[in-house]
Amino acid sequence: MEKAKTVYPYIPNSVESIKEEMLNTIGAKSLEELYAYIPDHLRYKEDLDIPGPILNEIELKKHIMNKLNKNTSTAEYTSFLGGGCARHYVPAICDEINARGEFLTAYCGEMYSDHGKVQAIFEFTSLMSELVDMDVVGLATYDGGQASSTAVRMTTRITGRNKIILPESMNPMIQDQMMNYCSFSEFAVVKMNQDTGTVDLSDLERLLDDSTACVFIENPSYLGPIETELQRISELAHEKGALLVTFIDPLALGIIEAPANMGADITCGENQGMGMHMGYGSGLSGFIAAHDKPEYIMNFPNHFYALYENEKGELGFQRSLNQRTSY
Repeated sequence: MEKAKTVYPYIPNSVESIKEEMLNTIGAKSLEELYAYIPDHLRYKEDLDIPGPILNEIELKKHIMNKLNKNTSTAEYTSFLGGGCARHYVPAICDEINARGEFLTAYCGEMYSDHGKVQAIFEFTSLMSELVDMDVVGLATYDGGQASSTAVRMTTRITGRNKIILPESMNPMIQDQMMNYCSFSEFAVVKMNQDTGTVDLSDLERLLDDSTACVFIENPSYLGPIETELQRISELAHEKGALLVTFIDPLALGIIEAPANMGADITCGENQGMGMHMGYGSGLSGFIAAHDKPEYIMNFPNHFYALYENEKGELGFQRSLNQRTSY
């Protein structure tokens, strides 16, 4: 006996007549005909154990809240599972500004129609530049992992080399992301000093050679120690013609020196701690910063936002150097 057709009011196109219309449009006789393209050994043969449709909003909300109440949130317990994504206090003004219509709707506007967004990004990159003590900061990336992966790819293009040296104590999730993003590169891992948790300088000297594009250092590291020999690491890298890329927590710059002043060529990091809530895949944002040198600027993959002066001497905000973005 054929099962009764169920309409789920919160699932689009679950009405049987609409399904039939869609199948007719593409010339298929049934859903089974579409599913037949999935290899048989990958298909689940049983019925899914899901509840029937909840037809009214009150009952649906009650059902969802009962499910959510089983969660234990980071407001109740401190969690270290995020590996760099953690619960920070978010000032009320951050939520208030983010909820304004100008920000909720200002995603794809152009420079001439969306001056507020351009100014906001300009202000962000300017403040980040002051914080990290670098001359140039690009538009935010998706997350710190993408920022670090992109930063080391910049060094392979700038130097024409292919070897990337990573610390043993590196964030394993960012390391996986980087090795995937830069799969064409050669990776070497420098040992950790077991007493201090910082980079073993003698092992770093052993690994550095004429094929090294960059040394990548987290400061503070994923495990917590602050790298006290950053200046020496920079000197060792530069002696071999390599660059130093530092991954930082911006909040740490309230108490430690900016890596740019310790010899770093490119600084990148994760912005999540600066006024963003955690979310399931959201609440992350990376940044890349570098010195004001053409070979660095032209290898940034994302937009710059800058001040523009017109023929009347009036200042405004603009997007700069579009020709060197990846698209």
